[in-house]
Amino acid sequence: RNLLDSSDVVVKFHEIFPNLEKVATPLSCEKKVLKLKVENPAWRNELKFMEKELIEKTNKYFNEKRINQIRFIG
Repeated sequence: RNLLDSSDVVVKFHEIFPNLEKVATPLSCEKKVLKLKVENPAWRNELKFMEKELIEKTNKYFNEKRINQIRFIG
């Protein structure tokens, strides 16, 4: 069940955040840590500032705490 929950976050990421489709690519979600590939360092920095908001919106979408941290990878 946990594995399915985690993969849902990766699959639904662009549905939750359609405006980030060209900016970030979800790679995996393990132990409530979402890994996002972000090529552009400026965007990576911007998303880091938005991390709390991204986590809250994702968890609200699923009505449960699916992630508690986002790791940004260049």
